[in-house]
Amino acid sequence: MENSKLHQLLKTFSKSEFDALGKFIYSPFYNTSLQITKLYKILSNYYPELNSPRLTKEKIYMLIYRSGKFDDKKIRDLYSRMLKLTQEFIAVSEFKTMPVLQKRLVLEKLAGKNLEKHFTSLAKELENILDREEITDGEYFFNRYTLMKEKRSYMEIQKSVGKREKFFGDITKEIDAFIYYAIYKIIKYYLTFQIHSRLIKHDYDYKLRKEVLDYLEKNPATDYPVIMIHYHMVLMNINLDDDDSYYKATRLLEKNTGSIKQEDLKLIYTELFNYTRIRSATGSREFHNENYRILKDMVAKGVYPVEGNYLTENALITIFSAALIEKDFDWALEFLDEHIGKIPKEAKENALSYCIGILNYRKGKYTEALEKLSKVSIEDFYHHMRVKNHEIKIFFELGDFEKVMFTVDSFRHFLNLNKLIPDYIRIRYLNYVNFTGRLANALLSASPADKIIPIKKEIEKHDVAALENQQWLLEQIEKALIK
Repeated sequence: MENSKLHQLLKTFSKSEFDALGKFIYSPFYNTSLQITKLYKILSNYYPELNSPRLTKEKIYMLIYRSGKFDDKKIRDLYSRMLKLTQEFIAVSEFKTMPVLQKRLVLEKLAGKNLEKHFTSLAKELENILDREEITDGEYFFNRYTLMKEKRSYMEIQKSVGKREKFFGDITKEIDAFIYYAIYKIIKYYLTFQIHSRLIKHDYDYKLRKEVLDYLEKNPATDYPVIMIHYHMVLMNINLDDDDSYYKATRLLEKNTGSIKQEDLKLIYTELFNYTRIRSATGSREFHNENYRILKDMVAKGVYPVEGNYLTENALITIFSAALIEKDFDWALEFLDEHIGKIPKEAKENALSYCIGILNYRKGKYTEALEKLSKVSIEDFYHHMRVKNHEIKIFFELGDFEKVMFTVDSFRHFLNLNKLIPDYIRIRYLNYVNFTGRLANALLSASPADKIIPIKKEIEKHDVAALENQQWLLEQIEKALIK
């Protein structure tokens, strides 16, 4: 039974969660099955591993039913029933962490029972809770809207038609609350789309974007900074030189961090990081510094990208690489040591090989760098690009221009064929490999200087946002001309 869904679920429980499940199962309100109670007691003897050879279906069956011929269906049904009960326990446990939702559901029942004094008292209590709430997020906006709706729906039927003027006026506030909830959710989806569009090529349909942005321009949600931060970030991503919107967003963030949910902070900081990285790529030293500041803030606040309970491999590599570029080696190694265990286990070896490989490259240890990079699996196109990028640099700096030419050719072929790579990334890297290939070819010629100088002028005039490693290319040209 080791691979049963029940065992897999229970293995994820902490000791306190497993003990609380026991109390749940022993409660006659939630469970009246003696067999499920016995099964929990048996499993508790083998928690948390739950992989003893004694935990076979046959042995569990005999411990629970004592006699009779083994019935596979019976034991599978028992496991299925306990799995459903365990899922119910999770739902109840989660429900207990949502006091506003609890009270809101009670409010609905009180309205149905026509208990006006009870309803009015609880509605006032809910209103006070929401007024004291420091975090404004989707749940807050939804609770604010539903409370207004419940109050208006119930109280207006308590008055005769001629005395309902006040409640019709309240509909306006109710609609405003709904609009804020809807805008919050929609504009958050826009930011999520924008982040994904930079990771993988895909066409996104930004429904109602113009209408939502126009509404917020005319009706700023000044009472809700989280909405305005999202608003400014959508604007700055529509126009990638809208630095005014960037600074408005960062100022609002600095003043209101405490009122923003952790999940929203991760989204906000990820977009700020992406924007500053793009602006930095245009040659802006100001945004280069901003990018590294944002990155270190993300780490300090623990708001880097995660998937499930894990730090993403891409986030770990991005943060480590940025620190190396700044030559902040000690901080980079501290970060790696502290966070490598936070990425999925299956990605750990790959990420570690790549990180140590590029650290060796930055320290001029080319042989060690190539050895580590050769161990990186490049099935993911991002890993492929990272590894080939560094292999080209290493071969070039070693003066092995024939290997540069070979690697450039295979990398160019990969960039042209892989349709998942976002166009802005593909263009940057294609220009990089084309210039690098031309430089390597020039350096293999009889009179390299005559051929290098025109290439240098092209690189200097090239749109920096559309060329990866422009500064590195110019540095290699200067070294070659000195020789």
